[in-house]
Amino acid sequence: MIKDVLNIIGSEKGATIQMHNFFNTYILNTLWTMMAGIRYNPNEPEMIILQGLLFELFAAVDMVGATFSHFPILSVIAPTMSGYKDFIKTHKKIWAFLREEIQRHKERFNPDKEDKDFMDVYIRVLRENGEVNTYSEGQLVAMCMDMFMAGTETTSKSMSFGFSYLVREQEVQRKAQEEIDRVVGRDRPPNLDDRD
Repeated sequence: MIKDVLNIIGSEKGATIQMHNFFNTYILNTLWTMMAGIRYNPNEPEMIILQGLLFELFAAVDMVGATFSHFPILSVIAPTMSGYKDFIKTHKKIWAFLREEIQRHKERFNPDKEDKDFMDVYIRVLRENGEVNTYSEGQLVAMCMDMFMAGTETTSKSMSFGFSYLVREQEVQRKAQEEIDRVVGRDRPPNLDDRD
C-alpha cells in the first residue's frame, strides 16, 4: 500500500488521492490472504472481479439492511422492487467465486504439509472428521462470506474516517507524525516489529 501511494505521488505531482475506496484492495487482500493464502495486485482481474461483486452486494444492502430484510414478505411479492432479486444474484456470484477457490484448495490439499490458510485448516477438519454438525463445505463458504461482509466495508470506512480526521485535525496529525518518527524514524518503512 505504501509503495502504491508513493508511486501515485511520484508519478503525478499534486495528484489528489481519493481515499473513499482507497483501502478496499488492501483490506480484501488481507482477508483473502487469511482465508485462501492468495494476495492479488490491485489491477489483477480476480481482484477487480471480487471488488465488483462486493460493491454490488453492499450496494444492495445498506447499513440498516435491505427493504426485504425488514419486510420479508416483499422478497416473495415484490422480489425485484425490494432488491431481493439483485441481492440473490450477487450473492450467488460471490458463492461461486468462493466455491471455485475451495475446489482449488481441495485439489491441491496435501495432508502431509502444514496448513497455510483458513481454507486449508477447514478442509483438513472435513477430511479427518467428515461433514459433522455444522462442519460442511457449505458452512466454509458461508464463513468466508461472513468474513468478507464483516471485514471489508467496516474496516474500509474506519480507515477512510481515520485519514479524514487526520487531514482535518492538524494537531492530531502532528502528534501522529511525531510518534511515527520516534518509533519508526524516517529512514525506513514501518514493519510489524514497530507495534511493540
